[in-house]
Amino acid sequence: MGGRSLLDMSTLLVPRTPLHPSRRHRAVAPWGLPPVTVERDGGPGEPAAPGRTGGTVLVVTGSYGAGHDAAAAQVARAVVACGGAARVVDVVDLFPLGIGRALRRLYFAQLAVCPSTWRRLLGLLERTSGPSGLLARALLLLLRVLPARGLLAEVAGGRAGATHTEERADAVVSTHPFAGQALGRLRARGRLDVPVLTYLTDASVHGLWIAPGVDGHVAIHEEAALQALARGAAGVRLVAPLLPSAREHDAGGRARLRAAWAVGQRPVALVVGGSEGAGDLLGTVRDLLGTGLVHPVVVCGRNEGLRAALAGVPGVTALGWLDGLSAAIDAADLVVQNSGGFTTLETLQRGRPLLSYRCLPGHGEENARALRAEGLAEWPQDASALAAAVTRALAVTGARTTGWAARPRFADVLAETLPTASPPANGLPLDGLPTGVSA
Repeated sequence: MGGRSLLDMSTLLVPRTPLHPSRRHRAVAPWGLPPVTVERDGGPGEPAAPGRTGGTVLVVTGSYGAGHDAAAAQVARAVVACGGAARVVDVVDLFPLGIGRALRRLYFAQLAVCPSTWRRLLGLLERTSGPSGLLARALLLLLRVLPARGLLAEVAGGRAGATHTEERADAVVSTHPFAGQALGRLRARGRLDVPVLTYLTDASVHGLWIAPGVDGHVAIHEEAALQALARGAAGVRLVAPLLPSAREHDAGGRARLRAAWAVGQRPVALVVGGSEGAGDLLGTVRDLLGTGLVHPVVVCGRNEGLRAALAGVPGVTALGWLDGLSAAIDAADLVVQNSGGFTTLETLQRGRPLLSYRCLPGHGEENARALRAEGLAEWPQDASALAAAVTRALAVTGARTTGWAARPRFADVLAETLPTASPPANGLPLDGLPTGVSA
């Protein structure tokens, strides 16, 4: 892991006083700074079985990317496994007047049309002085205030006008920074009387992720933990990522998929750009073909324009939306990503080599930098470097290790937040470690 000590990192389980990064090792400078009711015991939507003592957790996602939703689903699953109940809501729906949906459309349009503006906006939100600082504070205030009423209603059991109400939440877990900002302000101002945790889904940490008032920040990457500490985040804990329970690799399924892709015996590079197929995936495909080493299989997600553009290109297979990527990852020889999202974790879980390339401006680049610092993914900067990285990836034999099994589990943090919760003794289904893949 790039010379880092996992033993040192394990001290991040429950730090009551933020550790100064210099006492451990220096994190990669982040962002230019200096160095749905979940199924319960009785089934979907039914009351919990008698004797449940784990409490109710409100999980707040943000559908500005499928990775946040996937993380929220796994958090909810972990809560249920610990004997609790979970409700998942989307912060997009909690903004008044459709503002959340408008922001989502704007975000995806930015990434599709002029992605560099996203990097500039994220940089603006880090400003603290001058006119830019005033604008940044105004934007942050809006993000904190606008969804507040909806969040309070959800914590209480349901929004006004709902046909039924749920149990009052005993704790809240956020998987998106917009939700974390609003919840932190409510907590800091005494308007929210239940603990709030932020589940850091990214390998790097922008300032939006850290909100005063939030009780704890759960990191699944070493660099994210260190960057959160450097930003003064409260209660930073490094845990094993929450992932779907992994099964053994299915050799027959791999062969069937590769036959469907018509790749023959060629090594396969699975190319992913998130649920929207965002970023310069056409450039990535061109450069991969230029290596002469792999057959690119591109997961276009909801981007039908990209799929149409790739249709008929010799030596390329273009896929549409997939409900899950585990089988596709197993059938590939390496994965090339551009955002550092949930697929990154699944790739590491499945033991496949991972490369970052032509990354999305802003969070994609910072996540790639953090993944490289942890030794989890190379980040080639041009076509010649890509060819060398692909060559090294194809030469890898055996499953690579992650070190996740040595970390505390999210269930441990949950049990501390909700003392009546009981982590499963066998660690499943929280660890998400595949049979036959070392941790």
